Amino acid sequence: MHLKNILFFCVSLCFFHCQGVPPTDEQLNEIKQLIRSHLGEDDLMDFEQLLVILSEVGNIVGQRMNIPSVEDIKIKLSLTNDEVEISMLSYISRAKPITNYYITRLIAETMGENGFMDFATFMSVCRRVADVFGISKEILSIDIFQKYITPNMVFSMSKAVVYALAYASTQNPEVHEAVRDVIETYENHDLKQYEDFNIIFNRVRERTPLHMPCPTYEEFDKEYKKTRLSKESVLQIVFNTYFDD
Repeated sequence: MHLKNILFFCVSLCFFHCQGVPPTDEQLNEIKQLIRSHLGEDDLMDFEQLLVILSEVGNIVGQRMNIPSVEDIKIKLSLTNDEVEISMLSYISRAKPITNYYITRLIAETMGENGFMDFATFMSVCRRVADVFGISKEILSIDIFQKYITPNMVFSMSKAVVYALAYASTQNPEVHEAVRDVIETYENHDLKQYEDFNIIFNRVRERTPLHMPCPTYEEFDKEYKKTRLSKESVLQIVFNTYFDD
């Protein structure tokens, strides 16, 4: 079974079957199929499609709920452990002026006229980053990037910078392992919100060369806000809307 489908299945079980009144198997299958049918070629969907999903789930489970606004959803949207790991790695590189300047300039010079970068171009950028910073592993050989970077992806400037900066930090295996250890041993093992990120950031700073203060929520949201959602994130929001007691 494909890794993303395994993750989707596990998240489904966690979100629904741990609740007092879970959906029936038939309802769960309908919800999962509904979500899949709205995904784009990049396996993501935008917030407008999410609102359609939330409305249609009401028909499936026979409940009429107050659908949250897009802004409310964005505020409550959690990060996966992998997303926290990528953001932590990118901040470690961002705290190094030479690394940050080189990667940011490289991506700015490589962006297409429409302000986006395709998969092949991004991969060529990563090869240059690997050569300059002495990274032996190709980016898609590293598990956290395998889950989020696909041949169908189109990269905005901010997304390309985040992933390339995070990739640069894998140059030091001890730093990468320290970041992963902090995240995996954090008290809350589930999806994380900004408050969790703040605590993790400060713990990572104690163990790595992360010489910068934790970004404010507004700063973090500007750099890492989600403009398109994975099926796992959509499932989380469906759960929060219909099944969270």
